[in-house]
Amino acid sequence: MQDDAKNMIFSGMQFRKDFGADNCYLIEDSYLHKQSLSSYGFKAVEFVLYISSNSNESSKLIFVEAKIKIKPPENAKKFSDEIADISQKFIDSLQIICGIWHGGCKDKTPIPANFAHYREYGKKIILVFLE
Repeated sequence: MQDDAKNMIFSGMQFRKDFGADNCYLIEDSYLHKQSLSSYGFKAVEFVLYISSNSNESSKLIFVEAKIKIKPPENAKKFSDEIADISQKFIDSLQIICGIWHGGCKDKTPIPANFAHYREYGKKIILVFLE
Protein backbone atom coordinates (compact mmCIF):
# COMPACT_ATOMS: atom_id res chain seq x y z
CA MET A 1 0.00 0.00 0.00
CA GLN A 2 1.16 3.49 -0.65
CA ASP A 3 1.30 6.13 2.08
CA ASP A 4 -1.85 7.70 0.74
CA ALA A 5 -4.29 5.38 2.58
CA LYS A 6 -6.95 8.06 2.88
CA ASN A 7 -7.16 8.18 -0.90
CA MET A 8 -7.08 4.37 -1.04
CA ILE A 9 -4.38 4.05 -3.68
CA PHE A 10 -2.99 0.53 -3.97
CA SER A 11 -0.51 -0.53 -6.64
CA GLY A 12 -1.29 2.64 -8.57
CA MET A 13 -5.05 1.96 -8.55
CA GLN A 14 -7.44 4.47 -6.98
CA PHE A 15 -10.37 3.05 -5.04
CA ARG A 16 -13.36 4.88 -3.64
CA LYS A 17 -12.47 6.50 -0.36
CA ASP A 18 -16.05 6.86 0.88
CA PHE A 19 -16.87 3.24 1.73
CA GLY A 20 -17.15 4.30 5.35
CA ALA A 21 -15.40 3.11 8.49
CA ASP A 22 -18.22 0.65 9.25
CA ASN A 23 -17.75 -1.13 5.92
CA CYS A 24 -14.07 -1.03 4.95
CA TYR A 25 -11.13 -2.58 6.78
CA LEU A 26 -7.65 -1.70 5.54
CA ILE A 27 -6.35 -5.06 6.68
CA GLU A 28 -2.88 -4.81 5.13
CA ASP A 29 -2.30 -1.53 6.96
CA SER A 30 -3.91 -2.65 10.23
CA TYR A 31 -1.96 -2.63 13.47
CA LEU A 32 -2.64 -6.35 13.93
CA HIS A 33 -1.10 -7.24 10.58
CA LYS A 34 1.78 -4.74 10.51
CA GLN A 35 2.92 -5.02 14.11
CA SER A 36 2.17 -8.63 14.88
CA LEU A 37 1.19 -11.10 12.18
CA SER A 38 3.45 -10.04 9.31
CA SER A 39 6.50 -10.93 11.42
CA TYR A 40 5.15 -14.50 11.51
CA GLY A 41 4.81 -14.62 7.72
CA PHE A 42 1.12 -13.71 7.45
CA LYS A 43 0.23 -11.80 4.32
CA ALA A 44 -2.82 -9.65 3.69
CA VAL A 45 -4.88 -8.28 0.84
CA GLU A 46 -5.23 -4.50 0.49
CA PHE A 47 -8.64 -4.23 2.13
CA VAL A 48 -11.83 -6.08 3.00
CA LEU A 49 -15.14 -4.46 2.12
CA TYR A 50 -18.62 -5.18 3.47
CA ILE A 51 -21.43 -4.57 0.98
CA SER A 52 -24.90 -4.70 2.48
CA SER A 53 -28.13 -5.34 0.66
CA ASN A 54 -31.80 -5.30 1.54
CA SER A 55 -31.54 -8.76 3.04
CA ASN A 56 -28.65 -9.86 5.23
CA GLU A 57 -28.49 -13.09 3.22
CA SER A 58 -27.39 -11.15 0.13
CA SER A 59 -24.68 -9.15 1.90
CA LYS A 60 -21.12 -9.70 0.72
CA LEU A 61 -17.67 -9.56 2.22
CA ILE A 62 -15.19 -8.69 -0.54
CA PHE A 63 -11.45 -9.26 -0.16
CA VAL A 64 -9.54 -7.02 -2.61
CA GLU A 65 -5.93 -7.48 -3.74
CA ALA A 66 -4.32 -5.13 -6.27
CA LYS A 67 -1.06 -5.85 -8.07
CA ILE A 68 0.81 -3.64 -10.51
CA LYS A 69 1.77 -6.44 -12.83
CA ILE A 70 2.22 -10.18 -12.81
CA LYS A 71 5.17 -11.43 -14.80
CA PRO A 72 4.16 -13.18 -17.99
CA PRO A 73 3.92 -16.96 -17.84
CA GLU A 74 7.11 -17.42 -19.91
CA ASN A 75 8.88 -18.16 -16.65
CA ALA A 76 6.57 -20.77 -15.14
CA LYS A 77 8.32 -20.83 -11.75
CA LYS A 78 8.10 -17.06 -11.16
CA PHE A 79 4.51 -16.98 -12.38
CA SER A 80 3.60 -19.89 -10.12
CA ASP A 81 5.29 -18.18 -7.16
CA GLU A 82 3.36 -14.95 -7.74
CA ILE A 83 0.03 -16.79 -7.98
CA ALA A 84 0.88 -18.69 -4.78
CA ASP A 85 1.71 -15.40 -3.04
CA ILE A 86 -1.62 -13.85 -4.07
CA SER A 87 -3.50 -16.98 -2.97
CA GLN A 88 -1.73 -16.86 0.38
CA LYS A 89 -2.84 -13.24 0.87
CA PHE A 90 -6.48 -14.25 0.42
CA ILE A 91 -6.19 -17.27 2.72
CA ASP A 92 -4.33 -15.37 5.45
CA SER A 93 -6.73 -12.40 5.27
CA LEU A 94 -9.73 -14.67 5.65
CA GLN A 95 -8.05 -16.35 8.62
CA ILE A 96 -7.32 -12.99 10.23
CA ILE A 97 -10.94 -11.86 9.91
CA CYS A 98 -12.26 -15.20 11.20
CA GLY A 99 -9.79 -15.12 14.07
CA ILE A 100 -11.01 -11.68 15.14
CA TRP A 101 -14.64 -12.82 14.84
CA HIS A 102 -14.04 -15.80 17.04
CA GLY A 103 -12.49 -13.88 19.88
CA GLY A 104 -8.80 -13.57 19.08
CA CYS A 105 -7.80 -9.97 19.82
CA LYS A 106 -11.42 -8.81 19.56
CA ASP A 107 -10.91 -6.19 22.26
CA LYS A 108 -7.56 -5.04 20.83
CA THR A 109 -8.40 -5.20 17.13
CA PRO A 110 -11.40 -3.15 16.15
CA ILE A 111 -12.96 -4.20 12.88
CA PRO A 112 -15.68 -2.28 11.08
CA ALA A 113 -19.03 -2.45 12.88
CA ASN A 114 -20.85 -4.15 10.01
CA PHE A 115 -18.35 -7.03 9.94
CA ALA A 116 -19.63 -8.26 13.30
CA HIS A 117 -23.14 -8.73 11.91
CA TYR A 118 -21.85 -10.38 8.77
CA ARG A 119 -20.49 -13.29 10.79
CA GLU A 120 -23.99 -14.06 11.99
CA TYR A 121 -25.96 -13.46 8.82
CA GLY A 122 -23.67 -13.32 5.82
CA LYS A 123 -23.17 -16.08 3.34
CA LYS A 124 -21.13 -14.66 0.47
CA ILE A 125 -17.40 -14.09 0.45
CA ILE A 126 -15.85 -12.74 -2.74
CA LEU A 127 -12.15 -12.69 -3.56
CA VAL A 128 -11.15 -10.01 -6.10
CA PHE A 129 -7.77 -9.70 -7.74
CA LEU A 130 -7.08 -6.63 -9.87
CA GLU A 131 -4.07 -6.16 -12.11
